Formats: sequence, C-alpha cells, structure tokens
Amino acid sequence: MKFIVSASVIVLNEHNEILLMKGRRGWEMPQGCVEEGETIRQAAVREVKEETNPYDTP
Repeated sequence: MKFIVSASVIVLNEHNEILLMKGRRGWEMPQGCVEEGETIRQAAVREVKEETNPYDTP
C-alpha cells in the first residue's frame, strides 16, 4: 500500500488574518504533496512560496 503525505499551511499576517487563495474548489490554504526526501516543514515552506509567490510582480 502506498501513502501520499501532504502539507497544508495556515499563514497569518500581523493582524491575525488568514491567507487564503482562490482555487478551483473555492478558497483554499496553500497545500501540496511532500516530495521524497523532504520534511513536512520543508514541503510547507516550499508550497507557500510556489503557490503565493509574493515576490513575483506582473
């Protein structure tokens, strides 16, 4: 049997507001699968960076 491990992240700003993203299923938290050799914490940080990309400006 094979298991898939994923990480979901609750991101709070300085006003204790939660970061949510508009996704295909509605409002979602940053989340994704843990890659082989990666800790859950590393996956959580990577997913927030990948899905929010706060430094990418149009």
